[in-house]
Amino acid sequence: MQTKIPEQRDFISKINKIKKIIDAVGKEYHDNPANILTESDLKCLLYSKLISSPKFKKAELTADGEIKGVCVHTEAPWLDEEGHLAIRPDMCILQMDHLSIINFERYVNVPKNRDFPVRRRDLAKQFSFWGKSIIFELKFCRYINGLTRSFVEGIRKDYEKIEKLYEFQKSRGYLDDVYCFFVVFNKTDRKDPSFDKLVDEIAKGNYRKHLCIVYKTGNVVNPKKRGAFAQHTGL
Repeated sequence: MQTKIPEQRDFISKINKIKKIIDAVGKEYHDNPANILTESDLKCLLYSKLISSPKFKKAELTADGEIKGVCVHTEAPWLDEEGHLAIRPDMCILQMDHLSIINFERYVNVPKNRDFPVRRRDLAKQFSFWGKSIIFELKFCRYINGLTRSFVEGIRKDYEKIEKLYEFQKSRGYLDDVYCFFVVFNKTDRKDPSFDKLVDEIAKGNYRKHLCIVYKTGNVVNPKKRGAFAQHTGL
């Protein structure tokens, strides 16, 4: 039990640091909304901020002994309840001493209380990880109409995907090992009421202690309403 206390403290410390980094990226976007044009831009910008932070930039030893690597990664696939690599968060931060890129077959993490055949295609990624992980789901709305009802439905589908991941983690006894940042950047500050409803559902949901939703805006003003050369300040 004593060995897990520092590990948990480090996990919480990383979560708190990430919140500050996302806030900083959000402020930069608000001040310079042309910094992010696509969801890929958002991912690259957030990745660069994370990987340059002293908290995450140091290469650490993996479970393979002398092999080292940084903990920030993109689109690393996760096994679902059927043993398929069907869950692929946009980004993740892994516990590097619980990552293997050589002996990954012996480290495949399976449920404790059920049969779970590991298929050959499930090992196709050629690495395996377990332990504490922080995952990111990123959504960027570049449309001048903002977060429409249909866009919010897309966010809800991604959230349901994360819910399934948590259900699977819970069945294995590893629910507390994963924390999710659901990050939504919006070019304007226009939002359909369904978005606030979804945020409220998440805040009251079964996994509210294991994730947070972060909303940031570029606050760009619709030029049809403020003139062809309207600035994001509205002046």
